[in-house]
Amino acid sequence: MQCSPIIINPKRFYFWLSILFLILSAFFSFEAGKRPLASPDEGRYCEIPREMLESGNYLTPRLNTVKYFEKPPLFYWMQATSFQAFGYNDFAARLANIFIALVGCMITFVFGWHMVSPRVGILSCLILATSLLYYGISRIVILDMTVSVFITGAILTMARGLLMPTGRLQKTFVVASYVFCALGFLTKGVIGFSIPGSIILIWILVNRQWGWFRTALNPIGILIFLALVIPWHALVSLKNPEFAYFYFIHEHIIRLVTQSHQRYQPFWFFIPIFIGGLFPWIGFFVMSLKEYILCLRQKLNSPYKSLLNLLCLWIGFIIFLFSLSQSKLIPYILPAFPAAALWLGHFINEHILSAPSDQSAKRLLDRSFQLNILLSLGLIVVGLLLPFPSHMPSHIGTNGKIIITILIAGGAFIPWVLQKKKMPYVAILALIIAAMATNLYLNHLSEHFQRPSSRALALAIKDKISPEVPIICFEFYPQELPFYLGRPVMISGWLGELAFGASVEDKTDLIFDHTVAAKIWHISKQAIVFVRDDNFEAFRSTIKSPFHIVGQHFNLFMISKLPLDLE
Repeated sequence: MQCSPIIINPKRFYFWLSILFLILSAFFSFEAGKRPLASPDEGRYCEIPREMLESGNYLTPRLNTVKYFEKPPLFYWMQATSFQAFGYNDFAARLANIFIALVGCMITFVFGWHMVSPRVGILSCLILATSLLYYGISRIVILDMTVSVFITGAILTMARGLLMPTGRLQKTFVVASYVFCALGFLTKGVIGFSIPGSIILIWILVNRQWGWFRTALNPIGILIFLALVIPWHALVSLKNPEFAYFYFIHEHIIRLVTQSHQRYQPFWFFIPIFIGGLFPWIGFFVMSLKEYILCLRQKLNSPYKSLLNLLCLWIGFIIFLFSLSQSKLIPYILPAFPAAALWLGHFINEHILSAPSDQSAKRLLDRSFQLNILLSLGLIVVGLLLPFPSHMPSHIGTNGKIIITILIAGGAFIPWVLQKKKMPYVAILALIIAAMATNLYLNHLSEHFQRPSSRALALAIKDKISPEVPIICFEFYPQELPFYLGRPVMISGWLGELAFGASVEDKTDLIFDHTVAAKIWHISKQAIVFVRDDNFEAFRSTIKSPFHIVGQHFNLFMISKLPLDLE
């Protein structure tokens, strides 16, 4: 397979690029600032950049002033840039993640358009944006979206370069792949390089294109990669001698091969996650696999065989790699979704829309929608059986289940009816619109599915107390609280992920046991304590003196030593 080195019909390309960018910008930005930051992840990845801005130290990440070396700094720097431009608020907190999700869709569009066809680019972009997991992660301030997009860019630019004729443009794409690898490395460590590198290596071996090794091992690309990656790692190691072991050994090896982070799940965990996360496109994915296997058995040649092999390898490698890991979290398989979107874009275009009147195409489309209906009914049943979160108002939960049932059922049956009426393009469009509507409504409800946030209490008290007043978190640490307060907090009886940082420097002024907490309470003229209901009696028995409950948000209490008027 050879890819054209130029843009065919540039006006059409830039028209669609602009249209998709505008539509998806609105789609991803919808109510982005409504939901409070979720604890712990969103709070952590906003508090660290806030402290960077406040201290002016962009080298050593700190969480609640404690050294925090679990991840590299690039995402923190992106967050700090957003806060510096738009202030400390929930929309600015999610802006970098939204932007990078949009970039991921645009990369998928551009490479789908150039490497296969314009329609594949458009379809792949919209499939990716409307997939349940991709859209969901675009709304959460975590690193997985960013590293996924950089991994996607690394794989696709390298593939584009290897499939092109030798020349300057080929070298440009290969070098761009190394840049994406470096950005991925600076976002989440070694996987930013090792995952795309492994996938490309296996793809070259499968294709037996030994000359591609020489093209891929580009000296300029390697030097640029090292120039981008080494400086921060070297400087932070010189400044913090304890960094290298914790970062490279504990975070990159021990957490993968042991259950030290208590994130163990069975080997098959990511299979249902992938199926559910690809909703509402999973029916098409199943049929596309069937067609792919059939083509392999019949040894049918396709001009896109090499690219399809890469996409299949890409998806399988991500799922298999993280299935082996002893530490599993849902977002880990997000890097597989751009490949799945390109795979589906090609399948729908090649086998269904290219010859819509063909009986084989009609049969594939019909069966894809039928599978979607079955899976949608399964999701509806599961959704109806799941209990409401304890903090969700019952009327919101009941209404939400009704509306989601209508959206999922309508999104499954209406496109099927349309394709029965011989309108395949309209059916696909209807499925895209239904997926957007379902994702938007789920996002609207998302505040009620996460743990209750301390935002309301923090904002109520922020301007009512002086900086000298101690604020103590009793036996827990809501990581969004310092972000909303604009200051670090004291923590009594909890270490968690701050344990390593607290062990390498003296933080006893902020992290201590209940005896110290009681002493601070008694010697301070005024003090504020945040405590959950399950630790309320332990707090009462610790301080053994009168107090005032000045705020409550679900199971979280805000307690003041002196009466405090929050009106």
